[in-house]
Amino acid sequence: MAGIIKAKNQKPISVNGVSDHVHLFIGLKPSMALSDLVRDIKNNTSNFINERKTLRGKFSWQEGYGSFSYSQSQIDNVY
Repeated sequence: MAGIIKAKNQKPISVNGVSDHVHLFIGLKPSMALSDLVRDIKNNTSNFINERKTLRGKFSWQEGYGSFSYSQSQIDNVY
């Protein structure tokens, strides 16, 4: 996921998760819509998982996502 974020010229600050979801802390430039980045991350990771058959059956993300925004001054506190 960090590689996808970097390839889109954005800054992955932290990529983490648990068994049923992920948390991405991203430095997002105003030139990119968050919805476009999330779409690309979901698409590329689904393709990666399904092409390698790392799971039984077909993997897909749920529809939608949640997001929060923070100011530059709060990065250390959030991280």
